[in-house]
Amino acid sequence: MSTPAGASQRGVDLSQPSTSPAAPRSWQGTTLRRRNYSVVLRTILTDGPISRVDIARRVGLTPTAITSIVTSLLKAGLVKEVQPPSEGRDRGRPKVPVVIDPDGLSVLGIFIGGTHTSVGLIDLSGHLIAETEIEQVGTSVDGLVRQTADAARELMDAVSPTGPILGVGTSIGGWVDTDQGVVLDHVQPHWVGAPLRDGLEERLGLPVVLNSNARAMALLESWLGAAKGVRNFIYVSIGALVGSALFIDGKIYDGASSAAGAVDHLSVRVRTKTQCFCGRRDCLHVAVSDETTLRLAHQAGVPTTVTSIRDLAEAAEGGDDVAARVLRNRARYVGNAVGQLADLLNPELILLGGSILNGLEYLDDLRQRAASTTHTAPDVADIIRPSVFGRSALSRASGALVLNSYYRNPLAHPPLGRVIEIEE
Repeated sequence: MSTPAGASQRGVDLSQPSTSPAAPRSWQGTTLRRRNYSVVLRTILTDGPISRVDIARRVGLTPTAITSIVTSLLKAGLVKEVQPPSEGRDRGRPKVPVVIDPDGLSVLGIFIGGTHTSVGLIDLSGHLIAETEIEQVGTSVDGLVRQTADAARELMDAVSPTGPILGVGTSIGGWVDTDQGVVLDHVQPHWVGAPLRDGLEERLGLPVVLNSNARAMALLESWLGAAKGVRNFIYVSIGALVGSALFIDGKIYDGASSAAGAVDHLSVRVRTKTQCFCGRRDCLHVAVSDETTLRLAHQAGVPTTVTSIRDLAEAAEGGDDVAARVLRNRARYVGNAVGQLADLLNPELILLGGSILNGLEYLDDLRQRAASTTHTAPDVADIIRPSVFGRSALSRASGALVLNSYYRNPLAHPPLGRVIEIEE
């Protein structure tokens, strides 16, 4: 695939760290050393508790090399030894497993939703330490950034993390330019073009990674969720906003201008007079977003006291046939889009996230429509599955944006880099 002038072909690689031959030789180590430390640390993350012997077998390095790497990781406080299992021990010296040390490094994860912002502190293993949620007040970007930064500082003060904070992962709906750190397209116009990343960096004094919430969730799924070990999958998020993330050959694919996965304006066979914020009337967003779904439900007679998709799903479960019909139609529209994506990308797995998970009893309707839409993926119904994470994981997913960069090259950051420098 060609890349336009001035643009970059970006991706977040979970399978292999950077192996550019032009990488400088410094205290960060040679390319081979960086790769070895990255692979070993990632293996401990995904497969721990795991012994040194099993790590060597898993990654193909010698036991001597693994012992040296793990010793450095222990000195840096990134991993710790745990008690070996009492059952199934080999004769002789027990294999002492190691795991990621949750008391070491941590990251901040920020998810900016439509009306609320979640801020979480996440440990090096991707697990949530603490979280807070604030209601967004006003539409001034400067004010919203200040509110978010204040909430992050209050959380850090309350928790007092024991180790350094690596950085801040921030996710938001819409079309995000990761390189420039700005939102290019969003249903709320005040976010468009706003220097979100730079504003947070200035107020928090920490490096910030900005990306879409769908891509952040896809990263978390690939680490700890339903897509663990899957190299090609699609994550589709249906909620207040509509989007997707493409995970191709073991990495998030952003595209030449960060627009890959922008399915919200995908044309679907929709029967509505509602105009999308882009001006068209046949977009996936205008067919299945939370706002549209609730409006259609109210117009069809569902009480206006039903104010969320969860409320609508509960009404359907309670016997409201109109609510059930609205949710079923929504599922079918999503299935139409998913079938097209399956034809286009031929994934191993398609994960669904967002408020669509509040109506899982209509998942079969979605699968059937996807199967009837696709022409090249006859097994598409079998690979469509719900995300294992709910809304509570959004700040964790945002933190994964920073953790992913760290695991690609842990030698580039203290304390491990300093440990290696001292050892040499």
